[in-house]
Amino acid sequence: MLCVSLVLLQIWLVHCCNSGVELSSNNLLCKKRLAYPCDANNDEVEGCCCENGYQWNATGYCEECSFSINWGCTAAMVVASGAGIAAAPALLALAGFTSAGISAGSLAALWQANMAGIASGSLFSTLQSISMAGLGWGGTVSVGGSAGAAAMGFCKAVESLWPGVAGATPPSELEMFLDRHWLGEVSRAIIDASGASCLEDLQHLDAEGVNQLVRDAKLKPVMASKLRKALKKLKTEL
Repeated sequence: MLCVSLVLLQIWLVHCCNSGVELSSNNLLCKKRLAYPCDANNDEVEGCCCENGYQWNATGYCEECSFSINWGCTAAMVVASGAGIAAAPALLALAGFTSAGISAGSLAALWQANMAGIASGSLFSTLQSISMAGLGWGGTVSVGGSAGAAAMGFCKAVESLWPGVAGATPPSELEMFLDRHWLGEVSRAIIDASGASCLEDLQHLDAEGVNQLVRDAKLKPVMASKLRKALKKLKTEL
């Protein structure tokens, strides 16, 4: 049985999928879609199991399991799959991967190791949609079948190599504001240097306060210019 605990990923749910559970010695079942002959019971009597990511239903057919993937690992999947190349730097920073020393290449290698051979066209389309929608999506993403099982394997691998990183929560309003103004890559540095917890905290900065923030966050001229423009616009929005 594939039983994936997501407590380590801060979702606080447990998803069990009885892929690989032997149902019957009736070989006719193995002729059904998504089933194969097996001896999971180790009783030397061949039975039938559902493929990975699928489980038996009440009518004796293999049905798709559903896996919920949290925001942090979804962000990792967008980057690793190449579905959001333009958004990758900001996603890596906002999800905490950059500060943990995790590169897009490292995630891509894990993706290849876990997703190779998986027909995940619909999953890739979902990740592309998330990337194009920006960082405003929240909650979890549901993926089913073999792609879902492989995706959970990817999440477990990320969590195993970099504990806690895959449990990143959705970005705050402040982080999304900075990302909309092309400051996603340095958002954490800006927030840490300013001590801001909301947009109003940045809105009240005067010219000298902004200059000090630029110095404390060690922003390069291009990013410093973007920050000043963003804060100028912020004063007119709030």
